[in-house]
Amino acid sequence: MEIVWSEAADRDLAQIYDYFQSQSPRAARWFVRRIFQGIDALAEMPRMGKVAELGTKQEYRELIIEHYKIYYFLKGSQLVVVRIWDTRQDPTKFFIPRS
Repeated sequence: MEIVWSEAADRDLAQIYDYFQSQSPRAARWFVRRIFQGIDALAEMPRMGKVAELGTKQEYRELIIEHYKIYYFLKGSQLVVVRIWDTRQDPTKFFIPRS
């Protein structure tokens, strides 16, 4: 399965990396590796993540890694990663970008 990243997911990952990098470069590498391992597992078993209750027509799914939710949807042979959300943030700021 092909993995496609949205611009928002790219930004999310960069922000996560920058935050961890400011604390510990080793922790940043370790955590980003965990994110990629989770997404690679999704590519093998795309329905592994549970259906996200977002109230949209598009069926989004989510995979939880520590305090982060990876939101994605399936489009043919593609797994589209749309957000990596830190669940400790203000939930009113959460959004799913339009495709």
